[in-house]
Amino acid sequence: MNDLSSDDEKNIQPKKGPKTVTDIQRETIEKLMKDPNQEVFLSGPNETEQDVPIDTKRALNPHEFVRNVMGASAGAGSGEFDIYRGCRNRERLRQEFIKQQAEREKAQKEFEEIRLKNIAEAEKRTAKKRAKRIKAKEKLKSKFKKVDNIDQNTQDTNTEEEEIDLTEKVEENTEEL
Repeated sequence: MNDLSSDDEKNIQPKKGPKTVTDIQRETIEKLMKDPNQEVFLSGPNETEQDVPIDTKRALNPHEFVRNVMGASAGAGSGEFDIYRGCRNRERLRQEFIKQQAEREKAQKEFEEIRLKNIAEAEKRTAKKRAKRIKAKEKLKSKFKKVDNIDQNTQDTNTEEEEIDLTEKVEENTEEL
């Protein structure tokens, strides 16, 4: 039944190719690591495609008119109304999507304006509080300097008084002798 010997079976290699998602990822990484200086282009979905359900993607494209126009003597067939209704529905979906996009952009713009206004107000408040803190620190520093000056003055006067007391004692002692 099987004409191949066991050696021939070993030489036949299975089809090469990724088998799982991890194999695909490993091969991609190996390919990228072969030449690290090469630029990498990542393709991502567009924002509009992300937000749109799959069934309405066709409706987002502008209407393409059906050009199979019948002759003047021929009447409309049974499928013509269905074609018209499909075109009308796609156009309605497209207009709704455009309207939703405009509303979303308007809401985003308003949000950014409010956010920037709030940031400016917060910065204003913090600047005011910062100035108040700095002023209080300076006031404390000047208060401590005054206290230090008073302490130094009192220490100076105390040492002078001690010197006077000592000289008086020395004079008294000399008089007694």
